[in-house]
Amino acid sequence: MFNERDIEGIDFKAKRDKLKSKSKTVLKTEEQKILAAELMLKNMPLKPKFLIKYIDKNKNESPYYSPSLDKVVMSQKTQFDNLGQWYGVAFHEHIHATGHSKRTDRRSIKGFTHGTRWGDT
Repeated sequence: MFNERDIEGIDFKAKRDKLKSKSKTVLKTEEQKILAAELMLKNMPLKPKFLIKYIDKNKNESPYYSPSLDKVVMSQKTQFDNLGQWYGVAFHEHIHATGHSKRTDRRSIKGFTHGTRWGDT
């Protein structure tokens, strides 16, 4: 790995400024943010199966990603206090899905069995 100070002939500041000027899109309204989040989930490359259902917290159920089924299971949006929280959890579960063998094939996802929790192994 190199530090940009060690590389000659590339104007990194100019490249950063150019990137900043391209990314001036600022989502201002809640509606714009929700639409952007929905599009991200919809357009995820090689996305997992995605099921939205009633999840009973009284039965210790919660949203999850199943590596063996390559499926994200989410609570209904109405079970959250606001849509921002729902999308936060949905993205969290989809991040787990990035470790599947057809995506990044992270070793930490292999050997995960039903009944164990992330981080227990």
